[in-house]
Amino acid sequence: MKKVTAKKVGSTTITAKVSGKTLSCKVTVPSPVFDEDEIEMNVGETGTIKLSKNAADVEWVTSNDNIEIVSSSKTGAKVTAIEEGEAVIEAKCKGKTVSCNIIVVGTEDE
Repeated sequence: MKKVTAKKVGSTTITAKVSGKTLSCKVTVPSPVFDEDEIEMNVGETGTIKLSKNAADVEWVTSNDNIEIVSSSKTGAKVTAIEEGEAVIEAKCKGKTVSCNIIVVGTEDE
């Protein structure tokens, strides 16, 4: 038995010949997506942004150091809102980049 490993996003058809018969199977590797396009947080709050349809290693990037990426994995990142403002969190994997906007408002007490 051979193992199939996805190299990038897209579709292909895998064909095999067995006992004189040709069998084929279409395989699709979807683009990763965030569960939410935009998240609102309070200053001091820590939350998780989730990435669906992904099994590849991810490079996580924030556009604003006031939104800190605390920890990350292939399926999400834990972020902490340090100050009010906005940031774009990007997940880069297998040649694709997806983004999630984070909007940080005042503290929960305001």
